[in-house]
Amino acid sequence: MNTAEIIRICQTLSQQGKEPSIALIKSRAEKGTPMPVFIAGLQQWRSNPNATVVVEKDAKKANTKQTLEQRVQTLEQEVAELKASLLKLKD
Repeated sequence: MNTAEIIRICQTLSQQGKEPSIALIKSRAEKGTPMPVFIAGLQQWRSNPNATVVVEKDAKKANTKQTLEQRVQTLEQEVAELKASLLKLKD
């Protein structure tokens, strides 16, 4: 999650008549979002609450794809190690 998404959450809360706070934002944000992102987003929203924010979902997909590629590489490496262990046991 990035600051643009935090700003969007702040705007939504404000439209609902609620004063954005770290606790309210955190309850609506993705789990694992670092605290500095919450603080930066809230500060940016406070400095310009009516700013237009574009949340890039493609960037999130790219990060997910990269993570999946990394996971596949790790799994492939583990399979290769298991195959090598099996070959040793056969001998």
